[in-house]
Amino acid sequence: MSYFYEEIPDLPLPELKNECPWLADRIHRLRSQCFHYWDHWTTKFSEKWKRSTTEEQQLIRVLRENVVEEKETVLPGFAYVAISWMTGTVLVRRRSLPVRWTVPPALGLIAFSYCFPKTYQKASNYVLQKSPTGRRAKEFVSEKETQMSETIKEYADRTKTTVQNVFDRKKPSS
Repeated sequence: MSYFYEEIPDLPLPELKNECPWLADRIHRLRSQCFHYWDHWTTKFSEKWKRSTTEEQQLIRVLRENVVEEKETVLPGFAYVAISWMTGTVLVRRRSLPVRWTVPPALGLIAFSYCFPKTYQKASNYVLQKSPTGRRAKEFVSEKETQMSETIKEYADRTKTTVQNVFDRKKPSS
């Protein structure tokens, strides 16, 4: 017999232990298994809970260090962001499903970037640095930006030379 008999010496029906010991033992084994499974799953749950809370605390610490700007006022800013998000839902309530999914977050992000400019800049930089798609997007944008600036310089040089040529031709000869 196990330790449960020591904790609970009498079963609900004491005569069951005397008259049908095999049934009492079976009930005891089932009860012991239930307690064992309960202990096993509560241990697993508590381990997972501790792991998730530590991960959550680490994420909050990282976000506080890298993303959140302490000097920005929180209360009116979040109220404005929430109001703009809700305005987006009101504006597109009878539109198609993709529009209903994209407009409210877009308005919320616009309000967030307006109300919290430093936090928005830090958050976008953090996301671009940490996510592989963000890095690829940043590289793509910077590559396109350099290509665009080169073409603008080329067009500016061409325009400059053509304007100089036009003015050189129209100079009156003395």
